Amino acid sequence: MRGGGRGIAAMAAVLQVWFGQASAVAPQRAVTTVARSAVAPELQTLAEAGTPAAVIAPWNNALVQALQYPDVTARFAADGAIPVGHAAEAFGAYVRRELVKWTRVVKVPGATVQ
Repeated sequence: MRGGGRGIAAMAAVLQVWFGQASAVAPQRAVTTVARSAVAPELQTLAEAGTPAAVIAPWNNALVQALQYPDVTARFAADGAIPVGHAAEAFGAYVRRELVKWTRVVKVPGATVQ
């Protein structure tokens, strides 16, 4: 039995989508998050890659529904993920608010990187 990147590579001809640890999947074309991943900032989001909202919405809806089950959220948590389960639009609005807030903090006069 293979796991992680080796397992994915072995099944690459049949897989269309993989949800798992970003570091275990190769090659990658896009991330499923609203914002780019800090782990792989060179990867576009699905939206940046031009994936139509009509394709993204059913996947997002299914994931939000799946996250209602405690065993599903426990599995994500065991892999180090923090499952949220928002509608894509709500999460996008959250990310935009956070960017505004933290941009102000970073631009405070005299602030330095330590």
